[in-house]
Amino acid sequence: MATVFASAAILPAEETAPLITLSKISTFQKGNPSTIFDESAAEIVKYHPRSQSLFIVNAFDKAIDIVDIKDVNNPSLVKSIDLSGMGTPNSVDVCPARHSNEIAVAVANDDPTKRGLVAFYTTKGRLIRTVQAGFLPDMVTYGPYGHYVLVANEGEPNEDYSVDPEGSVTIIRRYGRHYSTREVRFNNLTEKQLEGVRITGREGVTLTPAQDIEPEFISVDAYGKFAYVTLQENNAVAKIDIRRAQIEDMLPLGSIDHAQYGFELDASNKDDTIRIANWPVNGLLMPDAIATYQVRGETYFVTANEGDGREREVEINGEDVLIYSDETRVKDVTLDPLSFPLAAALQPEENLGRLKIVATEGNLDGDSEYEELYSFGTRSFSIFNSRGRLVFDSGSEFERIIADRLPDDFGSSNDEIGRFDNRSDDKG
Repeated sequence: MATVFASAAILPAEETAPLITLSKISTFQKGNPSTIFDESAAEIVKYHPRSQSLFIVNAFDKAIDIVDIKDVNNPSLVKSIDLSGMGTPNSVDVCPARHSNEIAVAVANDDPTKRGLVAFYTTKGRLIRTVQAGFLPDMVTYGPYGHYVLVANEGEPNEDYSVDPEGSVTIIRRYGRHYSTREVRFNNLTEKQLEGVRITGREGVTLTPAQDIEPEFISVDAYGKFAYVTLQENNAVAKIDIRRAQIEDMLPLGSIDHAQYGFELDASNKDDTIRIANWPVNGLLMPDAIATYQVRGETYFVTANEGDGREREVEINGEDVLIYSDETRVKDVTLDPLSFPLAAALQPEENLGRLKIVATEGNLDGDSEYEELYSFGTRSFSIFNSRGRLVFDSGSEFERIIADRLPDDFGSSNDEIGRFDNRSDDKG
């Protein structure tokens, strides 16, 4: 389902800051809502100004849906591009070149141990050509002038973790209808570049950093010179020189201290209330989406600090069996008594006990006790300069605004309607 909104910036009387209001105009819906509920049926939406069309990633149908919105009150389906013969679409982007009528689609191979591709289509849905990408191409974006297309190849392991492909970034150079590719790999990083980058892999399995690194999302600066790539599970951003197809820098993102004022969180889904409070937990940013902008010639990047764990299940005798997870809960670990003298008060489920934490972080001396606690994500967005220095974090503002304006929906989930507070133990 895709929804069209109208927006207006309204300046208050004191002219201190603009406020944005949104009003719903129309909705395009394909299929039966009860059938596609909680499925990726409208995951990514891109707009093409010349044709006044939306291009929607419909992973549920393994298709790209083209929707005409010339009449924004009555959006209509023009065509569905069937990609089932290629794999599963994960991302789409529209070429920003002024007279272009091209889109690019990142398509993952249904076998994660095989490379995916980028399929180029006209805005009317005619296939131009396909170009090989890396393993599990998860996101595709054009550079600001359309000369380059960049693909984040996540390179996730297969179900039983027997194969873990390398993550990479594919750079496709466009010359008219000619496309040439180069791949940026992470197989020659120095110890200095890897400092602060979370490299864990699966316990008991030796992996290279290149296998462990999983590119997620890409944003290109306004000059088309550098790409900033989130490495979500690795809690870092890679800065890539596009023209040279080389890694310029690795920028570790660190953590946020939820014990500090302004960085509170609601940590339990078992207390039947909204309780945004300080807790002795550090949040690893682990961002998904990223965007760049410029101020006075300086580039900044903004991260959406979602957080993400690693978990693999295999089916054995008809049952799903967990073979690896880097998630645990505060109630299930032993806290070091010197670091957590109030452990007995922290670990009940209605306090901090239900919060999911990163099992691979916080045991500083390798014994059976945790000296620090790290959660997945920070429930905030952050702004960094181009060198990776944090200049702003929204802290607890999202949770406080939702608690104030939508209290009945606080902490609710996307997969169940009306479950108040059931995600406070996860990522909010």
